[in-house]
Amino acid sequence: MLAEQIATVETENANLKQNVANLNQQFAGARPKGELHPDAIRLLKLLFEHEKGLTVSQIASSLGISKGMAEYHLDVLLDAEMVGLSVRMPKGSALAVFLEAKGRAYLVEHGHV
Repeated sequence: MLAEQIATVETENANLKQNVANLNQQFAGARPKGELHPDAIRLLKLLFEHEKGLTVSQIASSLGISKGMAEYHLDVLLDAEMVGLSVRMPKGSALAVFLEAKGRAYLVEHGHV
């Protein structure tokens, strides 16, 4: 009885190891860590050219992507401290997105500008 349980656990362990190996192989072709989505890079480049910053709607329109996708890329870039937010007082209280030093460094170090 115990021998059967040991055999079952060993078989399950071998199957799990194979599944991990398969997943590692699948992820090997994924974007390397530290690489940004092409639209996120385009967003950084857009901000590089607009020192006063842009609103999310302006970014989405300029890049030809939905506002939701622009917000997604901004979330990633905010987490990475590559962009920042400020409030535009003269035109109401619209949030403006601007490029941070880490964003400029990413563009320069990866040859995007």
